[in-house]
Amino acid sequence: MPAPVPSLAAAIVAEGVPKISPNSTGLPGVSTLVNMVGGLMTIGFVVCVAGVIGGGITSAVCAATNNPYGALAGKRAVAVSLLGALLTSAAWFLVNFFVEAGSNLR
Repeated sequence: MPAPVPSLAAAIVAEGVPKISPNSTGLPGVSTLVNMVGGLMTIGFVVCVAGVIGGGITSAVCAATNNPYGALAGKRAVAVSLLGALLTSAAWFLVNFFVEAGSNLR
Protein backbone atom coordinates (compact mmCIF):
# COMPACT_ATOMS: atom_id res chain seq x y z
CA MET A 1 0.00 0.00 0.00
CA PRO A 2 1.49 3.39 -1.00
CA ALA A 3 2.24 6.05 1.57
CA PRO A 4 -0.55 8.64 1.96
CA VAL A 5 0.11 11.95 0.21
CA PRO A 6 -0.53 14.92 2.49
CA SER A 7 -3.27 17.17 1.21
CA LEU A 8 -2.87 20.89 0.68
CA ALA A 9 -5.24 21.62 3.57
CA ALA A 10 -3.20 19.44 5.92
CA ALA A 11 -0.01 21.18 4.84
CA ILE A 12 -1.53 24.62 5.47
CA VAL A 13 -2.82 23.60 8.89
CA ALA A 14 0.57 22.13 9.82
CA GLU A 15 2.74 24.98 8.55
CA GLY A 16 0.40 27.97 8.63
CA VAL A 17 -0.65 30.23 5.81
CA PRO A 18 2.34 31.95 4.21
CA LYS A 19 2.43 35.73 4.57
CA ILE A 20 2.44 37.35 1.14
CA SER A 21 2.41 41.11 0.87
CA PRO A 22 2.39 43.30 -2.23
CA ASN A 23 5.64 44.98 -3.15
CA SER A 24 6.70 47.44 -5.81
CA THR A 25 9.96 45.71 -6.71
CA GLY A 26 8.60 42.28 -7.63
CA LEU A 27 8.00 43.00 -11.31
CA PRO A 28 9.63 45.41 -13.73
CA GLY A 29 7.45 48.29 -14.86
CA VAL A 30 5.35 48.65 -11.71
CA SER A 31 6.19 52.35 -11.39
CA THR A 32 5.11 52.87 -15.01
CA LEU A 33 1.86 51.08 -14.31
CA VAL A 34 1.24 53.27 -11.25
CA ASN A 35 1.81 56.38 -13.40
CA MET A 36 -0.61 55.03 -16.02
CA VAL A 37 -3.30 54.46 -13.40
CA GLY A 38 -2.81 58.03 -12.16
CA GLY A 39 -3.25 59.24 -15.73
CA LEU A 40 -6.45 57.22 -16.08
CA MET A 41 -7.76 58.79 -12.89
CA THR A 42 -7.04 62.24 -14.34
CA ILE A 43 -8.89 61.35 -17.54
CA GLY A 44 -11.80 60.08 -15.43
CA PHE A 45 -11.96 63.37 -13.54
CA VAL A 46 -11.91 65.38 -16.78
CA VAL A 47 -14.75 63.26 -18.21
CA CYS A 48 -16.77 63.71 -15.00
CA VAL A 49 -16.29 67.49 -15.05
CA ALA A 50 -17.36 67.56 -18.71
CA GLY A 51 -20.44 65.51 -17.77
CA VAL A 52 -21.37 67.94 -15.00
CA ILE A 53 -20.99 70.90 -17.34
CA GLY A 54 -22.90 69.24 -20.18
CA GLY A 55 -25.65 68.02 -17.89
CA GLY A 56 -26.01 71.44 -16.32
CA ILE A 57 -26.28 73.12 -19.71
CA THR A 58 -28.79 70.52 -20.90
CA SER A 59 -30.89 70.89 -17.78
CA ALA A 60 -30.88 74.69 -17.97
CA VAL A 61 -31.76 74.85 -21.68
CA CYS A 62 -34.48 72.22 -21.43
CA ALA A 63 -36.00 73.84 -18.35
CA ALA A 64 -36.03 77.22 -20.12
CA THR A 65 -37.72 75.73 -23.20
CA ASN A 66 -40.35 73.90 -21.13
CA ASN A 67 -39.00 70.38 -21.81
CA PRO A 68 -39.28 68.47 -18.51
CA TYR A 69 -37.85 65.21 -19.89
CA GLY A 70 -34.72 66.92 -21.18
CA ALA A 71 -34.31 68.76 -17.88
CA LEU A 72 -34.58 65.46 -16.03
CA ALA A 73 -31.96 63.91 -18.33
CA GLY A 74 -29.63 66.84 -17.63
CA LYS A 75 -30.09 66.48 -13.88
CA ARG A 76 -29.42 62.76 -14.18
CA ALA A 77 -26.23 63.45 -16.12
CA VAL A 78 -25.05 65.81 -13.38
CA ALA A 79 -25.81 63.24 -10.66
CA VAL A 80 -24.10 60.38 -12.51
CA SER A 81 -21.04 62.54 -13.22
CA LEU A 82 -20.77 63.57 -9.59
CA LEU A 83 -21.07 59.93 -8.52
CA GLY A 84 -18.36 58.99 -11.01
CA ALA A 85 -16.06 61.68 -9.63
CA LEU A 86 -16.72 60.44 -6.10
CA LEU A 87 -15.92 56.84 -6.99
CA THR A 88 -12.82 57.86 -8.94
CA SER A 89 -11.48 59.86 -6.02
CA ALA A 90 -12.33 57.10 -3.53
CA ALA A 91 -10.72 54.31 -5.59
CA TRP A 92 -7.36 54.38 -3.79
CA PHE A 93 -9.05 54.49 -0.40
CA LEU A 94 -11.37 51.58 -1.21
CA VAL A 95 -8.56 49.38 -2.55
CA ASN A 96 -6.30 50.10 0.43
CA PHE A 97 -9.18 49.49 2.86
CA PHE A 98 -9.95 46.07 1.43
CA VAL A 99 -6.26 45.10 1.23
CA GLU A 100 -5.90 45.94 4.93
CA ALA A 101 -9.12 44.12 5.79
CA GLY A 102 -7.98 41.05 3.87
CA SER A 103 -4.53 41.05 5.45
CA ASN A 104 -6.07 41.02 8.94
CA LEU A 105 -8.13 37.88 8.29
CA ARG A 106 -6.98 34.79 10.07
